[in-house]
Amino acid sequence: MRHEFRLEVKQEQRQVLSLLLKIIQAPRLELEHMIVQELQQNPMLEIGLEEETEDVEIGVELLREEEEDEKEKELMEFITSEIPKFYAPSWQEREEFQEPQEVYLPDLKEHLLTQLRITFTDEEEIRIGEFIIESLTPEGYFTMEPQEVAEALKVDREKVEKVLSEIKKFDPPGIAAKDAREALLRQLEEKGIDDLARRIVEEFYSQDVETIKEKLGVSEEEIERAMEEIRKLNPAPASGKWGEVTYVIPEVLVEKEKGEWKVILDESNIPFLHISTRYIEMLESDEVPEETKKWLRKRLRNAVRFLRLLEERRKMILKVVQFIVEHQRDFLEGKTEHLRPLKLRDIAERLGVDISTVHRILKGRYVQTPRGIFELRYFLAGGVRKGWEYVSKSQLEERIREIVDNEDKQNPLSDAEIAEILKREGYRIARRTVAKYREKLGIPPKNKRRKC
Repeated sequence: MRHEFRLEVKQEQRQVLSLLLKIIQAPRLELEHMIVQELQQNPMLEIGLEEETEDVEIGVELLREEEEDEKEKELMEFITSEIPKFYAPSWQEREEFQEPQEVYLPDLKEHLLTQLRITFTDEEEIRIGEFIIESLTPEGYFTMEPQEVAEALKVDREKVEKVLSEIKKFDPPGIAAKDAREALLRQLEEKGIDDLARRIVEEFYSQDVETIKEKLGVSEEEIERAMEEIRKLNPAPASGKWGEVTYVIPEVLVEKEKGEWKVILDESNIPFLHISTRYIEMLESDEVPEETKKWLRKRLRNAVRFLRLLEERRKMILKVVQFIVEHQRDFLEGKTEHLRPLKLRDIAERLGVDISTVHRILKGRYVQTPRGIFELRYFLAGGVRKGWEYVSKSQLEERIREIVDNEDKQNPLSDAEIAEILKREGYRIARRTVAKYREKLGIPPKNKRRKC
């Protein structure tokens, strides 16, 4: 029976999971760098052409050590469930993937509000979230205490803490942190780094190298490596390109062929990788010293693990995009201008993976569709309850506009009256929610719409 590596892993599988998440999240150029680095460090892994690669048998006995510690046992559990001999990328020499395409990046506030409405459906929680987002400093920090927000909005402190906790998980990493230190810690957590770098930020922020070396008892080289990781982080998460036009190369292509939707992952930047036949022969030879074989076995395990991780990366990206395509089929086919409600949790539960994994797959990854280029996160949409189902907020906005367009211009409807009409149609909506959507649509209040 084929074993599929699921991301609901046991405690002892964290090392493999951490590496998988790193590869999943890596943008194209970073993934290329990771592959080059692996090739430089591991002679057991080679670049070649698929048609020229010799078939090689890799039995479990070639991978096993006589004595294995916990980390090695964990690695063996992962790689022996399916032992790859090579990784064949999806070669896609297509025009869609060659030229950078122009896309608009929303401003930070718009970006955060979109995530807020995807995460929450409760109107009071959305109101709290909007208040928090409006109160962020130019650096992206939230410096108020939850009790202050609770008193200002006349809501429970526990609810404020719940919403703030969720906003701190939003993109960009570190947003709504109390200060630079917390922002850096959130980013280290996002990257899966929980070592010396985290301890330096947590306990010795703003301390010099000598002080850290003395108090932690580690070498200057170790501190410098940790500091290098810290320098890659952004202590002011609100900084960056927001509300600008930028250029991207889509990594995924979605197209309809013979009535069926196809999802294609562009891996034209990844070479064909395979296990070295020469070194496998050395492992099987009786003339090679055991110490050399031990060294080779370790490199073989690392090579097999890397090939498996690349395969899992491709599999996970395709699964997530295929689910999104199926869910948003009507939008992609042009049958509607509205996205169906879809949350990270929906995708995670359907595919049996962690929400943070789905977030990493969607983040910063663009898809070319018949309707244009979108970041994958675009296809997430919040919903509004209508009867027994949820409809998208854009559908509700369109319905409000229709009601206003068809009202008696001499006696226009109030927000309460519009809410009442919507309730009769099955929407669960309050007057203040109607007011919020009306303002978003640029529709004036009742007294300014009246025509004599």
